[in-house]
Amino acid sequence: MSGQVQLLDCTLRDGAYIVDAAFGTPAMKGIIRKMQESNVDIIECGWLKDKRHTVGTTFYHTPSDLEQYMAEKNSKTIYVAMIDWDRYDLRSLPEYDGKSIDAIRVVFPQNRFREGIGLGRMIKKNSGGEGFLSAFVILSALLYYMRKDDSDIFADRNEGKVLIMDNPFAQTNASHLLKPLMDVAEKTNTQMICLTGLGGESIYNRFDNIYVLNLVASNLRGGMQYLRGEHLRGAEEETIVSSQIEVIGQQRLEF
Repeated sequence: MSGQVQLLDCTLRDGAYIVDAAFGTPAMKGIIRKMQESNVDIIECGWLKDKRHTVGTTFYHTPSDLEQYMAEKNSKTIYVAMIDWDRYDLRSLPEYDGKSIDAIRVVFPQNRFREGIGLGRMIKKNSGGEGFLSAFVILSALLYYMRKDDSDIFADRNEGKVLIMDNPFAQTNASHLLKPLMDVAEKTNTQMICLTGLGGESIYNRFDNIYVLNLVASNLRGGMQYLRGEHLRGAEEETIVSSQIEVIGQQRLEF
């Protein structure tokens, strides 16, 4: 955030030196909760280590070990863990899922700066969120090109496009990834219809209309179910009419 001072709290990470990381579960939950309620910009939640997590400590083996100490995440806060440059195997680091940490800080001695920077590049390369965002930018550009008709006198106009995506937020529910995603969609005149089981204000605040779809058992035919839609947010609800759709051609794009 250019021009603004941000606050990083490292109690759970730096304080590990004093208590050998053994804060205890109640203290860890309480510290994270209070920091969230105070809208602290960045919470450094501890270390990623090459050893099995012990409950009540701030040494984690994978980011998922941290989830048990967190309530619902604050969309205004970035959650961070630290890695010592030569004490963590990146093969233990899964793709980003948005459920625990949002970023990783790498620490290294001055004479090992090349190795430290290389480790940071590897972490960024393996991040599913950045990869998905890049794929979305490429797909939007391809759709714009494919729909452009050079024989049309109005060829310069940016025709509308619709993308239906199944759970894109498993990798991109962080605000710093969602904002550019939505900006690209707006600039390319792309309407996104996203089906997801994830929630949270960081996702909800990006959409004008939100519907909840529920499977309801049919009273007429045993074993049959149908979808019922409930409008939660947005402009005045419009009637949705069910239709039959004929698929003429299909294209599959994989990244």
